[in-house]
Order: sequence, then C-alpha cells, then structure tokens
Amino acid sequence: MQAVQYKCPSCGGNIAFNAETGLFYCEYCNSSHTLQKVVASHKKNESIDLTDAEKQERQTEFEENSALYTCPGCGSEIIAEKNAVTINCYYCHSPVTLVGRLSGEYKPDYIIPFSISKEQAEQIFLDFCKDKIYLPDDFKDGKVLEKITGVYVPFWLGDYSFDARTIASCRTHEDLGRGRTRVKEYQADRGAVIYYDNVPADGAKLIDDELLNALQPYNYDDLQNFTMSYLTGFMAEKYDVNAQAALWPQEERAKQHCAKFMEEHLKKTYNYAKVDQAIVERQSANYKYALLPVWFLAYKYKGKVYQYGVNGQTGKVSGSIPIDNKKLNLRSLLYSMFGAVFGFGIGMMIIAFLS
Repeated sequence: MQAVQYKCPSCGGNIAFNAETGLFYCEYCNSSHTLQKVVASHKKNESIDLTDAEKQERQTEFEENSALYTCPGCGSEIIAEKNAVTINCYYCHSPVTLVGRLSGEYKPDYIIPFSISKEQAEQIFLDFCKDKIYLPDDFKDGKVLEKITGVYVPFWLGDYSFDARTIASCRTHEDLGRGRTRVKEYQADRGAVIYYDNVPADGAKLIDDELLNALQPYNYDDLQNFTMSYLTGFMAEKYDVNAQAALWPQEERAKQHCAKFMEEHLKKTYNYAKVDQAIVERQSANYKYALLPVWFLAYKYKGKVYQYGVNGQTGKVSGSIPIDNKKLNLRSLLYSMFGAVFGFGIGMMIIAFLS
C-alpha cells in the first residue's frame, strides 16, 4: 500500500493543519498555505467530487491511501495517515496496531475543520476545572493535558422532508361587549410539508452520546468537502453505527416536532385547539457522512473512564470529572468540626447568658 504524504508547496517539507489560523503550516520554511493551494499541489490525493468517474477515482484513492488502526485495549478503530509511525488510542492511550486499508464506503462526504487550537483547548479545560475543588491533584497537571487529542468524530447528518397533517377541534371567541361572547366551533384540517436539514447523530459507540450531544450545535455552514489534507496532525474514528440506526431516534423526534409545530400553529390561529388526529409521514431522507472536530480527553481514575470534550469549532465544553473522595471526606470532616465547635460556642454563650 502506498502511503500518502502532503508536502509544502514551497519547500517540499511536511505540513500540518493549524486549527487556529485555518491554514496549513510548514515547520521547515515557516510558510503557510491555504487549502486551495494544498489541493492544487496534491490534486491526485484529494477527494474532490466532480463527475461520477472522478468520484469513483477519489473513492479508490481513499481506499488506497487511508490507514485503519485498531486498539487492542478498548477496541476502538482509528483512521490516521499511513505514514504515522507511532500513535496511541485517544480513548485508553494504548498503542494501536495497523490493520490495513479502509473500504470506500467509509469515505466521509464532508468535514468541519478544527478552528480551536490545542493550546486553546487546554486553556478551556483548565478554566473548566478551575472551580472544581474535589478534583484529584493530578487531573490538572501537564501529564493529563498532554493526553488531549484532536479527533474527528463520525456523524451522520440527515436531511428530511415530512408530510404533516393535523385534524383538530377548534374554537374562536369574539367579544361582543356587555359581557357577551360569540363562540364559533370549527373542525380544522391542516397540512404542511416540513423540512429538516443536517439533523445530527453520532456514529461512534465508545464516545459517550450525552457528551457529544452536549457539544452540539455545530455551525453546519462550515461543512467542507472531505479531503485527506484535513486529517494531517489529527485522528479520526471509523463509524461503527450505520446511518439508519444512528438517525432513527432523531427521525422519530423530528416527527414529534412536526406534530407539535402543527398544534402550536393552530393554537396561534384559534382561541382553543384540541388535536384529534396527527399524521406525519416521511417523504424523503438523505444521509450524509461527516467528520466533526472534538478535542477529546479520556481520564481513567480508580478503574472508571471519564470523558471530556471541547467542540473543535465553537469551543463549547462538556464532560464528566472524577471526585477525590479523600478531599470530599476531609472537607466534610472540617465542616462537621466547625459545626460542632460553633454549636458548642453558641451553647456556652446561652448558658452564660442564662446564668
């Protein structure tokens, strides 16, 4: 298998994507290059969708130039550049093993590039931990920060159109003055076609769903056609949940939202509306496979893995953190001692006053 490498258009040195500037940086000649310039220099290695024949060609190139690694510790499957010599699992930090090539079905359609740098992500993490007084002492030290990894997480994005129909019993109230009200009753039958674009669902089993949901929303206006260049210096996880399985709960929620939307519309039109029947049927669905940026940290404490993430586009943060029980117990003991001493002092003052 031929390894793919992206070189500096100016000097031929290795380049890496800089999330903070959105440019590709060469450490040898200190030059920066736009994606367009990198694509022009490495057009044969890029995944640019043009004709069907060219799409198939890019699909084949992805199969030949992408590398799949697997972690023997936790089973995660990682996409990285084939020229990467040594990489560790971002989840459990174990060394990973090269498995081979990826099939073309795993080629992403779109990607949102990192715009938050590692340094920014580390500072966001430190700010997040600042007021957490029960954290273990080593949770905020440099060794933990070194484990923060830029990971492109696999997401499915669903575009839907729904045919929604609502039949409801409605009333209007007309004030006639002098305490009189005219009430008119209607049997309303309303229909609409409702569209939803870029409904997200993660396609990774190992990363906590609640964590990824908390990092939403992303700005999907920044979606770019996938190119291998964006993976330079980052990792990506291979999806292990297909589009239909991942998006089914979101599709059901969208249907419920359609019915709720129709009900709210009726309540704005009439003084009273009671839905008798709501029918929502999906007209069309289109699934897109996208990689979304997350600065990810997995921390193992007393046998439990805690996951923390920073949205690599917006900087939004979420995660679970460990509690040092020794610190918690010590503080509880101090509070108890303080309460006892304070109570004893108040008691003595009362006795002295009564005496």
